[in-house]
Amino acid sequence: MAHRELPKYVHWRGRPGAAKFLYFECKDHRQKIDAEFGTPQFWSEYSKLLNGPAHKAPKTHTWSRLIDKYFDGPRFTQRAPRTQSDYRKYMEKLRVMFGEDDPAGMRRKHVIKMRDANADRPRLANYLVQCLSILFEYAIDLGWMPDDRNPAKGVTLISLGEGTREPWPNQLVVDFRDQNAIGTRARLIFEMCLGTAQRMGDILRMQWGDVSQDGIRVRQNKTRKRLVIPLTTQLEACLRATPRDGLFIIAGDHGKPLSYRQAAYAMKIARDACGAGEAHDNHALRYTATVEIAVLGMTDSQIASITGMSEKTIAHYTRHLRQIEMAKEVQSLRK
Repeated sequence: MAHRELPKYVHWRGRPGAAKFLYFECKDHRQKIDAEFGTPQFWSEYSKLLNGPAHKAPKTHTWSRLIDKYFDGPRFTQRAPRTQSDYRKYMEKLRVMFGEDDPAGMRRKHVIKMRDANADRPRLANYLVQCLSILFEYAIDLGWMPDDRNPAKGVTLISLGEGTREPWPNQLVVDFRDQNAIGTRARLIFEMCLGTAQRMGDILRMQWGDVSQDGIRVRQNKTRKRLVIPLTTQLEACLRATPRDGLFIIAGDHGKPLSYRQAAYAMKIARDACGAGEAHDNHALRYTATVEIAVLGMTDSQIASITGMSEKTIAHYTRHLRQIEMAKEVQSLRK
């Protein structure tokens, strides 16, 4: 049968050497036609397809469209690159889950069901709930949903449990330094994390031009805060022993900036060698620095001047230390 004899949107399909069949294809509606071409059954089926779902007006309020609009707007584009990367990763998962559904049709029970379905991966489950809440708020502002209805708002997140991250014990810090001499890459990364109390991503962006007699200048990628952090004795010794092979303090081959993956791998080898457990990872060095400063009797404002943390985060990191201090003070007054 020649293609010109077929009606609009109908084509012959089939692998070479196999039997051909008729196929209707219009926009996003594709379907095989079982009836023989030219028969009354064919024209009846064709008429239903032609006037059916393929020609219905496309949905305007869908998760997919909402996510696209969010990605194009300032609420997303003005966020830090690392945050954008995380949001995109998890919102694309939501697109796969709910794609062409209407956000207004989702209820709280559906959010909880999604959370519980991913309970074996609590960080994923929690992040999906948080991203849903962000998208619901955006949908409300667009007028897609009632002002007072964000089904994800207030949904309890899955507890990650205590002890998932802990400050490095003093002996572990000593062991790491003993096994990684000044001048090695692992020691430089370690002292940069501990001495500046910054995130790994931030220390990898630090350049030699950021170093002055006052310390190291940093603009935190996540919070956009600008800080000048005086050098610790250990960090200063490491910087003196580090060759200036390029713009970046922690450099890879030919002076190029070291990637996050390369830095994490170097630290993993060094941490494993000195017996550091999962609770004592790279980010726990930021936790460690916060506790070290708090032990000196510094106020939350003084801790924030180095770490750039919020009062809430400082309170979380120092909660055990502060509890012990208060308990000792109380007990010293008991007779």
